[in-house]
Amino acid sequence: MLLCGRSVATAQNNPFKIDDELYKYFVKVQQNLSDPKSLLMADTLFNMAGKKHDQKAQCLALHMKVDYYAGKRNLEKLKEELENTQRFARKTPHKQYIFSAWNRLITYYINTGMIPMALSEIRKFQKEAIALDEPYGIGNSYRKLADIYATQHNYPLAIKELENAAEYLKANGKESDVFDIYHSMAVIYASQDKDKAIKYALMSIKYNQTEYSVCRSYILLAKLYTEKNDLAEAQKYIDKIEEWKKKYKFSRNNAYNYQSMLVKYAIKNKEFAKAKKLAETLPQTGDSKQTLVYLYEELGEMEKAWNIYSQRVKEELSHLNSEQENAIAQYSALFENERMKKEKDELAIINSELNIERLKAHDKIVMSEKERSRLQLENQQLALDSQKIYMASNKADYERLKSDAERREAELQSERQSNMLKLQKEQQTKANLYGLGGLLAIMIIGLSIYSYDRRKTSRRLKEEMNNVKQAHDEAEHQRQIAEVARQEAVQFSAVKSQFLENMSHEIRSPLNAIVGFTDILNDESFQLEGAERKEIMNSIHSNTDMLTTLLNDILDLSSLESGYKLKKSLCSANDICREAVAAVKGRQKSGVEMMFDRPDSDLTIDVDDKRVKQVLINFLTNACKNTDKGSITLGYHTFMDELIFTVTDTGVGIPKEKADQIFQRFTKLNFTKQGTGLGLNICMSIAKVMDGRIGLDKEYTDGARFLFALPDTVIKTKKENV
Repeated sequence: MLLCGRSVATAQNNPFKIDDELYKYFVKVQQNLSDPKSLLMADTLFNMAGKKHDQKAQCLALHMKVDYYAGKRNLEKLKEELENTQRFARKTPHKQYIFSAWNRLITYYINTGMIPMALSEIRKFQKEAIALDEPYGIGNSYRKLADIYATQHNYPLAIKELENAAEYLKANGKESDVFDIYHSMAVIYASQDKDKAIKYALMSIKYNQTEYSVCRSYILLAKLYTEKNDLAEAQKYIDKIEEWKKKYKFSRNNAYNYQSMLVKYAIKNKEFAKAKKLAETLPQTGDSKQTLVYLYEELGEMEKAWNIYSQRVKEELSHLNSEQENAIAQYSALFENERMKKEKDELAIINSELNIERLKAHDKIVMSEKERSRLQLENQQLALDSQKIYMASNKADYERLKSDAERREAELQSERQSNMLKLQKEQQTKANLYGLGGLLAIMIIGLSIYSYDRRKTSRRLKEEMNNVKQAHDEAEHQRQIAEVARQEAVQFSAVKSQFLENMSHEIRSPLNAIVGFTDILNDESFQLEGAERKEIMNSIHSNTDMLTTLLNDILDLSSLESGYKLKKSLCSANDICREAVAAVKGRQKSGVEMMFDRPDSDLTIDVDDKRVKQVLINFLTNACKNTDKGSITLGYHTFMDELIFTVTDTGVGIPKEKADQIFQRFTKLNFTKQGTGLGLNICMSIAKVMDGRIGLDKEYTDGARFLFALPDTVIKTKKENV
């Protein structure tokens, strides 16, 4: 198995291919699955698996909590643990546990007659399986449809879906998951064709991967051979079951099915007293009552057989009526939801249409204003054209009258003396000059009036356009402000929810581990050896340290974000570095050298030395977690206008694309390693308070190099090292 680029090399001689020690503890939890203490044991298994970096075992631990609440029929807790299992499994290569746990919820809905809810979950189940391309999920979607057909007594379609599931799983290399499919087929055929039922029960044993789950196939085969009157073959499987019981505990269903089978076996063997004793201790269910009816018929006690039979029929009718009422209520609720959704959609459409009409009306108003301005300009242009035409018409009349006057004058004065011609020409010249001056005066006045009106109209139109633009810009500005505020509110809500969710998970994990390990120490049924007890005590201590670190980190964040005041003093940079290394010394892995690369000259700096050491210790602690060999080196130097502290390691390093992500809260690139995911975020807050910065040297490729830079104004004096 690969985990963050490293292989987990441990013995895996068990069906699940998990660590063998974890598998032994897994079996203990499985045998106590009906006991509430199994929840704490599952948390303990999860933490033990986390230490061994065994993600598959962690998935199994979470899955058992789903199994517990499914067995208790606690729907609310079942959904909660299902969500926890799916959220974890999505981050691992073992995504089949997303769907294995999901099966429990669908089965709950089917068994309680909530078929519409079951179908809804199956649709989501199929969609998710296809999106993740997960063969186990796709194959089991056929299996869950078969379960629904079986509850409706449509056995041919149920068998067909189960065959599809088996064929798909085999074709995609998931033969280890086929055993459950064949067992379901055997159960369906049990009431129709005993030979086919036996065939598929044997196939389920062939493909079964765990000794723990094979028991139910043994019980089914013993029952089938008993009903076929092949008591010798039935006895073989009874013997297998008795051997199995020496190693494991029955689940509630297996215990009931085994005892019910033994009643039928005793009846076939004519051991009626034994059969009666076993039957009367069975839980009162429909199947157990049918067994009693069969027993009393064999004993000849027909009245008792009839009473039990009639009682069973009444209960089944009542149960059917109740199921019908539940189904009607569910379909009514679904119909009402669809109706309300439709009405909501219609209202949304009406609102959209009203908004569109409002926008259209606004556009019409704007267009009408533009049209009015255009008409005014056209009217002014027409008036000017009329003036020009009038002026041109007057000029024509004047020329015509003048011509007539000249003609008449010529006729009257034709006989006058030539000396009068000079006077006539002078008068004509004066008249022409006066006419031309008047014409020019009229044209100048008209052009002045047109120019004034044009400027006035243009200015008014420009003002209106500016007002419209300002109104539009203001509306857009307000919309942008509102959108930014909305996004900030959504982001704040999401950050708050994520923070609370992460806090809940981070606090609950060490607490669950502490409680689980403490219960194991207090439980006398666990005979722990000295080494096991010491390991558990170490686990309790480490989880207590983790919880204390988390609470201290939260207090630090709160202090830094609420206006932390620096407590500055003159300090030696060398002393700060030596104390930081001493605080972390011994945490590094075997073979890793930790050192302080002391410069030639010591610096006296004016800083809050406690906070500077906190940043350096955080850097060194991270380096210890991620460095398996080589060295971890703390040093400092000045460059440009900064004093820069560096922590350099030869560990696994950090991808460049995640260099900025690691400084966010609760970010852990390797979530199997201990830590809160707050350390680097706190370092960034400290750096901001000190007007400095932190970062990752992206050019360094032999591991990781973290930088903590402060402005060089903190440096007060320099002195030689002694």
